[in-house]
Amino acid sequence: ESSQIKFKIEECDVGSIIDDVLTGFIKNGFFNESSVEKDLLFNCSALVDKKLLVNIVTNLLENALKYTINGKILIRTENKIDEKEKKSFCCITVKDFGAGLNDENKRLLFSDFRTMKDAIGNIHEESGLGLLVAKKMTELMRGRIEVNSTPGHGTEFKIYFPNSISGMEKSKKKDILNKTLYTKDSLPNVLLVEDNNTNKVITVLFLKELCNIDHAPDGNSAIELASKKKYDLILMDINLGPGINGI
Repeated sequence: ESSQIKFKIEECDVGSIIDDVLTGFIKNGFFNESSVEKDLLFNCSALVDKKLLVNIVTNLLENALKYTINGKILIRTENKIDEKEKKSFCCITVKDFGAGLNDENKRLLFSDFRTMKDAIGNIHEESGLGLLVAKKMTELMRGRIEVNSTPGHGTEFKIYFPNSISGMEKSKKKDILNKTLYTKDSLPNVLLVEDNNTNKVITVLFLKELCNIDHAPDGNSAIELASKKKYDLILMDINLGPGINGI
């Protein structure tokens, strides 16, 4: 309720995470593989906390199991682009094929405790915390959740999480990378100006496969090296001990 929860947002492959959750449900006998219709896009990434996403998907699947009649569940991931806001999203859909809900009961879905009657008269009296928590977690991660339900046709939840890069942007980025790709013989030349040996070792460790790296331990050495050789990039420490500084 206070939204005090620690989480780490990172780019995650949503399709792979959902597939793992489904595998757990099937192994534990909650439903058969044949009763799940999967349409998972495995390059559908989103900016989420992986543990919270697992929790959200688990709650939605548990809810779908309660309300479905024939045990059939659909789960889908897809990329969606909002042309107006110029934003892209990963959309997760979880749909049951149960009796469905009317508008009044749809409004009760995210209440703390509910007594609900579905479209064919079955009464479901339960804590609604699973869906309430799923909604809270979704909103904490700057996502949104939508519910669509038609009596006789089941209930569908859609969750939208922001992508870091849309599908179109990814293809553009790939084209740019392909055009600027260096071969082993033409790696970029980088000068690292750093007086701290530990920082030097760590930086070289990260960059050694990506560039030809020279090191200068002080400002005067850096000026001498840069006057003799053309560098694509200079990584400049500001504090270089006694003598000339990075600035």
